[in-house]
Amino acid sequence: MGAALHLAHTHQTPPVKKHGTKGKGGGPGDRYDELLRRVYQDERQTSESRDLILLMAWLIHRDPDRHDTEIGFWERAGKILGRRKFVGREKPILADLVAADRPRYEIDHSADVWQYRTCSAPMIRRDGQCGQHATAHADQVDTNGWRWPVWYCRRHADWGRKQDLAYREALKSAPAPIPNRGGLLPSYFTLKSGDEGWVNIYEWACKWTHNTYWKTPEPYGLRADDWPRPEAEEEAETWEPPVLRLVVTNGEMVGP
Repeated sequence: MGAALHLAHTHQTPPVKKHGTKGKGGGPGDRYDELLRRVYQDERQTSESRDLILLMAWLIHRDPDRHDTEIGFWERAGKILGRRKFVGREKPILADLVAADRPRYEIDHSADVWQYRTCSAPMIRRDGQCGQHATAHADQVDTNGWRWPVWYCRRHADWGRKQDLAYREALKSAPAPIPNRGGLLPSYFTLKSGDEGWVNIYEWACKWTHNTYWKTPEPYGLRADDWPRPEAEEEAETWEPPVLRLVVTNGEMVGP
């Protein structure tokens, strides 16, 4: 698997093997319906990861060509998804979907809209924050290694510079951030070649999408199932990760 992927990097195509899928599937006993239910109940899913995981499950258990030894799994996935124009050339949509699931940490900017950025500097003559429109920001980091912006206005530029100095000092002892994006493909599918195989697949996709700086988030690994969830500690006793995984061998998907 690893050698095939390294070769595939040179040609910018997904890894293809000519070994047919094992396990016939296609019935209630293949656990396909259970996997679909878990996918739709998994709050971590994005539109990209959901589309790709459902396609992969369908290719394993429902695709009429799944027993064709002349068409590899990744080749079938790439043909179904097709290609799109990108900077004067075509690139596989499969690469976009895989790269979107690369395990990583990203600062959450979902509420960071320009017109709502307000100064967080504390007021001296009254309780509360300044609240004026902010023009710049410093960063802060917590014990999980997560970062977030702290905005301030021109009037409180000195306060903002102090926040930036404090942030730089905190970084010296801050832990590696817990990943909060991606990692769902390895949570639902297992490679016979282990994590190395998934690293190769993510690296192939990242070369297409120019995310060549991507590295496995250490020490947390590739699977979102394995990452701590400090933002939902109160749910720890009730939340169950999707432990059902389908197995991949030699680049080909087979039933569990």
